[in-house]
Formats: sequence, structure tokens, C-alpha cells
Amino acid sequence: MEALTELHFRFGKKYDAEKFPYREPRKALDRWLEMLIGKGMSFADISYARHPKESERHSRMTAGFVGGGGTWFIVTSMREERLVWLCNLKPDFGPQNNMLGWRYGFSGEPADFIADAPQLAISRENFIEALDRIIKFARSNGLEMWSDNFFQPALDTLQRRISLTENGISFAGLNIHPERAEVLSAVTRAWAFGGMGSWNDQWVGSDKRQAEYERVSDTLFAILIEATIAATNDPRSA
Repeated sequence: MEALTELHFRFGKKYDAEKFPYREPRKALDRWLEMLIGKGMSFADISYARHPKESERHSRMTAGFVGGGGTWFIVTSMREERLVWLCNLKPDFGPQNNMLGWRYGFSGEPADFIADAPQLAISRENFIEALDRIIKFARSNGLEMWSDNFFQPALDTLQRRISLTENGISFAGLNIHPERAEVLSAVTRAWAFGGMGSWNDQWVGSDKRQAEYERVSDTLFAILIEATIAATNDPRSA
């Protein structure tokens, strides 16, 4: 089974916001969801996997780029089967080859094996531990900008020393359980992984300390993904 829902985004060379024609994304996504519901979808979860030939570090280092990192996907339970829905992203050039758009499509494939979603309580504790370690590492290696502006606010959110409003990411208006909102808020704050100039782009002065930097970074990156899945898939509402 395949459902192709295309969203077109075109960007001119001058990047003028008023010249960005696009088709309303919500309408296309609504049609996709209506198709799933019509075919008897009983639940939809998000999940993530990295290529078996790639290390956690490779996924972390490429996560800030299109096509990098691992793969996020949606798992649905239909009347007769489970399906994995992958998002396909393809470039689309205009007639003069001077406009670039992106075509998004979702294709459904049988799910031979899907790991169970992690429990939110366990992910939260792992998240706290990973943040504590990377904060200590950052502060002992002159990287306080990252600990003070990314990792510590995330930890304070999880330990309820600051509110979601104070963290700046409250998820207000969404009908989700407060514990889910706290974890998602902390994930968003702690996500420091990208390209040049991000947390990925650090050198701490010695091979030994650099090896520790890689360990704490890989651990936090993995738990950010796990916590996102746990909090998103947790069924509790507010």
C-alpha cells in the first residue's frame, strides 16, 4: 500500500519571503490521515532507526543535515497489518532550473520488526543522568556556554526547578500530560547537535578528553531520541 501526498515548497535565489509560493501543508497531511483512518488505523506511533552500518557518532554528526542522521518514521496499526510509513524527500527544480522545491511523499511498507517504545519514566531518568554527565564535562572543559544555555535549562525543567514557560518551550495549548510536555520541552532545549558551530563542532584539547566528549555526546544524542519517542507515544492526555 502506498499513499503519496506531495507538499511543494519553492525558494527563489534571493530568498524573498513574499515570493515563496507553497501549497498549504496541513491540507495534504489531513488527506493522508483521513486515508489512514478510513483504512482502519487504530494507532500511530513515531519511531527512529539508524543504519546498521553507521555508528551513533555518525548519526549525531550528520543529524543537522538533510538526509543525515538516522531515519524517523511513523508506525501504524491497520485492520490487518502494521505498516511503517517513511517520508520521502525529493528535490524538484523549476523550468528554468533556478527554483528549488521539495516533494514530500509517505510510502507505507510492512513492519517486519518494530521495537517497543521506551517507557517515559525510564527515559526521563536516563535523560537526567545523561544531562548531569554532559553538564559536568562541559563545565570542566571551558564549555559553559553550552551547559548554561542548553543542558542546564533542560535538566532544571526535568527536575522542576524552572517551569516550561521559563524554559521557553511550554507546548501550551496541546492536550498532553504535563510529564510528556516536560520531557519534550527538555529535549528541545538540550538539542545542541548540528553542523559547524554546534556542540558537534568542539575540540577539548587532548585525545583523552576528546574521547570523553564523544562518549557523553553520543549518550545524550541517543537519549534525546529515546525520550522524544517515549514522550510522543505516551497515551496520556492533560
